[in-house]
Amino acid sequence: MRERDQVTYFNNAFFNDFPKKFIKNIRLDVSLIAFLKANYKIDVIDEVFDYFFKFKSNLNERGDINSHFHQAKTLGLYLTDSKLKGDMELFIKSFDLGLTGFEIKKENNKIFVKGLHTTDENDNSLSFNYESRGTQSLFFTLANILTAIKNNTVVIIDEIESGLHPEALNKLISYIIDENKESIAQIIFSSNSLSFMNKLDMHQIYLTEKNTNGDSYVYRLNAVKGIRSDENFLTKYMSGAYGAFPNIRV
Repeated sequence: MRERDQVTYFNNAFFNDFPKKFIKNIRLDVSLIAFLKANYKIDVIDEVFDYFFKFKSNLNERGDINSHFHQAKTLGLYLTDSKLKGDMELFIKSFDLGLTGFEIKKENNKIFVKGLHTTDENDNSLSFNYESRGTQSLFFTLANILTAIKNNTVVIIDEIESGLHPEALNKLISYIIDENKESIAQIIFSSNSLSFMNKLDMHQIYLTEKNTNGDSYVYRLNAVKGIRSDENFLTKYMSGAYGAFPNIRV
């Protein structure tokens, strides 16, 4: 167990053979799990590390959304998994964007993507760079969501509404709920959009509040005193009944 910068306790059931004299070698700014994984063979640490290693996210360690590294990994997935690519295309086509699919090719260690569009007159291809922000956002976000649902893992998405029309976001949330009924995948996302609040149960919604000292804290919606499960969460939130409502002075 670690409290702030001190390791205070090891469970002997898991760490009986661990040379505890080396605890002093753990730097204060280094994860205990990462340190143990890198330097020792401990079964329980391997299990914990492997569990979290399966998490997917559109964030990197600096908080960048859809970074080049994340985009490259996504393109690699689509190149090697035709089923994943097909499911992504099928979902995006349902938005009636005129898209029929994507052409993804790897040439000279570079990956090129084109959107395929069908019109009444002819078929056209368009460089991915010229696709709408919403289309690009769905293209990359869906890889993680579909993979998590398929493999019953966890995906973390920051600003899930990025580039999406509110109705498109509602459709995406509904899709996640419907497709996940038979699996145990977990989708954790942040959003400044409000339109989907009534699609979720009160125990699935977390609110973030900032106090006068500038400290931010998070609480689950069902922790709000007097809340009922049949409330219109969106209406009540907009009235300020749940707190976590921005006090903007302009």
